[in-house]
Amino acid sequence: MKKILIYRLGSLGDTLLALPCFHAIRAKFPKAHICLLTNLQTSNKTARMIDILDQIGVVDEVLEYPLGSRNVSAMFSLTCDLRRRNLDMAVHLAAPRGWKASIRDFAFLKLAGAKKVVGVPFATQDLYSREVGEGIWEWEAERLIRRIQPLVSVDLLDPVVWDLGLTIEEESEAARLLARKEFPERRWIVASVGTKSDVKDWTQSNWLALVKSLRADFSEIGWAMIGSKADFERSEYCLAEWLGPRLNLCGRIAPRISAAVLKQAELFVGHDSGPMHLAAVVETPCVAIFAARNFPGQWFPRGRNQIFYRRTECFGCGLETCVDHGKKCILEITVPEVKSAIQRILQEKGSAAIMDQG
Repeated sequence: MKKILIYRLGSLGDTLLALPCFHAIRAKFPKAHICLLTNLQTSNKTARMIDILDQIGVVDEVLEYPLGSRNVSAMFSLTCDLRRRNLDMAVHLAAPRGWKASIRDFAFLKLAGAKKVVGVPFATQDLYSREVGEGIWEWEAERLIRRIQPLVSVDLLDPVVWDLGLTIEEESEAARLLARKEFPERRWIVASVGTKSDVKDWTQSNWLALVKSLRADFSEIGWAMIGSKADFERSEYCLAEWLGPRLNLCGRIAPRISAAVLKQAELFVGHDSGPMHLAAVVETPCVAIFAARNFPGQWFPRGRNQIFYRRTECFGCGLETCVDHGKKCILEITVPEVKSAIQRILQEKGSAAIMDQG
């Protein structure tokens, strides 16, 4: 049996944009034992990779280690553990972090016993984010596929490579949450107002204003919030302003149930976040509010969505906290324009539903 190690760091969004790679590797090596090596999550705002990959069958086990650990004993133990597995191949799906980091990653994977290593970025065009069109940078999912082209080919337009393998039980639980006695046959907006980075935060005042601006025209529609337990209180403040059915699921459901909830929603509205990518993977339209910390296009969601991104002079800064510009990039995005995008999608969905009934 072939033994393959996949090295991918990050949390929910990173997992989802790598999903086509996971599917492609499994399809290429259906009988291999595939182990994912990833970072241990230390924040209660983030989902583990296994939380999403569980049930899909693209990996057989997950090993987690503390990112940035300088504990020599722990890293030696991890290396020995990997060597005992007698790895035939290691596939590097981590983000490019410079030439020195690439050499370090390659050396580690070889030291871990991998007979073949695929995907480590060494060429200049692979070490840094690339502009691939006029004002658009290479999409993370495309970057990952390009890195493993010597191993597999992937069609990102094929819905199979985005399949989360949601179970009947998961979809039934989502239906139960959204169709309780007090919410019969409701249409739903699903939103997420949380974020790990302050620079990505559209702010509570904007979220409250958005809810208030929509409530009179769409009170027959339900508004549900998803996210981590840390997002619960903030979500409650927003939901208190909604006149229709409201449901706060933050911290109450697993990521895969969140995916099933999103699949039944009319649309998703939220920050550049894991829930945004989760909505896009299940083909729910996104109204996505981006800071300009990353390059335009790099972390956009799958599919056709309404993206709000202001290319300010400091775009691509990579900062977690904006000190010098007062979050100008994201705070220039206005409540009326986000409201307009939501109205358009809801009206289009409503018209489609009427036609279907006819």
